[in-house]
Amino acid sequence: MEPKLPVEDVAVTKFGARKLVLRKSDLEPICPIYVISPNTRNSKIKKLLSRETVSQPMSKIKSRRLMALSAAAAALPGISTTAQAAAPTEHTMGYRYTKYTESDLKASDLAVDAEGNPRGSKKRYDIDVHQFGYSGPLTSEWALSLSLQNEVLSGASPWNTVRDENGDVKVVMTGASPADKLQGIEEERTDGSAGLTYYYKGGSVSGNVAFSTEDDYDSTSFGFSWEGEFDKKQTVIAAGFSLSDDELAPEANVDKRNQRHIIPPGTKAKKDSTSFFVSASRITGMNTVILGGFSWTKKEGYLHDAYKANDQRPDEKEMWTINGSLRHYMKKQKMAAHLDFRFYDDDWGVTSYTYTGSLHKKYGKLMVIPSLRYYLQSKADFYAPVIVNTEFNYFADDARLSDYGAYSLGLKFKLDVKPITYTASMEFYDASQDLSPSKSDFDEHPALISFTRFTLGADYKF
Repeated sequence: MEPKLPVEDVAVTKFGARKLVLRKSDLEPICPIYVISPNTRNSKIKKLLSRETVSQPMSKIKSRRLMALSAAAAALPGISTTAQAAAPTEHTMGYRYTKYTESDLKASDLAVDAEGNPRGSKKRYDIDVHQFGYSGPLTSEWALSLSLQNEVLSGASPWNTVRDENGDVKVVMTGASPADKLQGIEEERTDGSAGLTYYYKGGSVSGNVAFSTEDDYDSTSFGFSWEGEFDKKQTVIAAGFSLSDDELAPEANVDKRNQRHIIPPGTKAKKDSTSFFVSASRITGMNTVILGGFSWTKKEGYLHDAYKANDQRPDEKEMWTINGSLRHYMKKQKMAAHLDFRFYDDDWGVTSYTYTGSLHKKYGKLMVIPSLRYYLQSKADFYAPVIVNTEFNYFADDARLSDYGAYSLGLKFKLDVKPITYTASMEFYDASQDLSPSKSDFDEHPALISFTRFTLGADYKF
């Protein structure tokens, strides 16, 4: 799955040609798509770095081998993120159900026609996601991971923006269903992946293939990654690359299509993506691990949003990220703290900063994980809240390319009742220009989103 526009902060689903995105970390992970595999056997770094951080100090953990957290790889297309300290000895089957709901657009932010009728629906997206996964050993040196995911989306999407008689920015929306005059969106997407990992003394190599398909978008990707242990297993270095080949054919209904980017019937537009990452982790003390990573991605081809009236983007985009993380177990409090920082930059002019913190506390068989995330983004060079001149080479009024800040509050529970581990989580997210410490040159885009997300799931080991 590719990282989407603009910097993987917008939390809706992919649905290819519509350029929507659900961050990979936003979906509750199941066995084959853990950044840290659930099958890792008592690895020190796994215990400190995984989302299910151990509630015991590292001094009490008998580690066989160490492993890397490839944080930069988690969002890259096709790269297998099932990193493990050794080939798993258990089979794991997992399921997750996620319900994602965006808050409705405020009635006062919706544009009206000359008769005062609303131009589109204020209802935003509802998304239902089902995930299935398997991971397990093939031999003492080989392991297999499989995943299958189905997503169903419905609701209305911003079509363009206008100014009212008072000069305020208003949004023209599609309808909430395809029966509406300005047609809404109902879409279903299926994707799957298969990964194979070979373990040898001091490291592992992994390969991954993935596909994604829907009515107007098809994607295939391939990835390869390596990790190795150094300095008496106190340091782990990982690297990988991926290639993605996408084909898209936006639906032909004239109410929905961006007429500047019509794709002739029977043909498809192309988009290619190449990504690379490198990361390292280091044990710095009895209960502390630090991590760092760098990633680079280049996209070429059809990068416009064909489902917006005013959207014309460059046909190339380069993106860079730098990640840093700290994991520390607090022995006295018997809990672990996770701190993460991510810097993003691209050649469209967008720069972003992401700060995330979480605490991992265990009460018997129950793990409780509260989290807080803050995000800050600058606008793209060709963004404006209302497009009044389409003679420029590039322009877009997409809220996801505007400057804004956002925060999310999360709470997760894990109940370990062997051989089944039950998971439940919830998150609230809100984006606003007021959450950015810098002053913007533009009015706030009224289509910035707020959402809630709930996830239930279980993993069965045998």
